[in-house]
Amino acid sequence: MSQELTVIISNYNHGKHLGQAIESVVAQSYTPLEFILIDDGSTDDSVSVMESWAKDYPFIKTIVHKENRGLFQRITEGVAIAKGTYLYLMSSDDWIAPGFFEKSMELLLANPEIGISCSDFYYQFPSGAQRQSMHLGSQPKVFTSKEAINAFRNTRFHVSGNTAIRKTEL
Repeated sequence: MSQELTVIISNYNHGKHLGQAIESVVAQSYTPLEFILIDDGSTDDSVSVMESWAKDYPFIKTIVHKENRGLFQRITEGVAIAKGTYLYLMSSDDWIAPGFFEKSMELLLANPEIGISCSDFYYQFPSGAQRQSMHLGSQPKVFTSKEAINAFRNTRFHVSGNTAIRKTEL
């Protein structure tokens, strides 16, 4: 288990997707220090999905609220209690590819001056079709400040929150 990474999911009524999201985290070869699941007043089966996973994985912490307060408030709550040096904020209807944490954390830990790592992502449509976003390749990439500025200015490059692992304290 790593002492470096905290993963946070804030959920509201995504019970039908939540299991796949959680499974993609617990299946990673790089196990996070903690995995905080926050339910924001769901009325579906989300809480039972969270609790069933938490029974089997001691690094999963569940927080259940009866009242919906919104994503920003719940993420802020999770960040405030995070113990890891790095944070990954994940949507409850996303899932991550095998090796994502391992590759990203290897890059971040080998380069302590880097504050954030991101990767490419795919859109998956209801039909099952997928479309790659930025065509960055399968390996994490390091940009100098100048390269990053040029990429933002001259291409469609952006940092997608669902692929970003960042230092807790920037």
